[in-house]
Amino acid sequence: MPTIPVRDLVIQKRENDLVLATFGRGFYILDDYSSLRELTPEVWEKEAHLFQTKTAALWYMPRMVLGGVSALRRGHPIL
Repeated sequence: MPTIPVRDLVIQKRENDLVLATFGRGFYILDDYSSLRELTPEVWEKEAHLFQTKTAALWYMPRMVLGGVSALRRGHPIL
């Protein structure tokens, strides 16, 4: 949690996200809090509990963007 006052607190129902906005112009997103709905007194009493999860997609962005700097240097003696 931020160390400054939270100005706004909004629940995005469609995405099950909790969004906090601070006075310092920052924001925090608790992504997909739907597993917290499974909390019951019985779950609190357990030593461990595995929550249901949704299928996730892996997204990867390579560090080099199609050729990198060498692509910019072609035909440009200054670079």
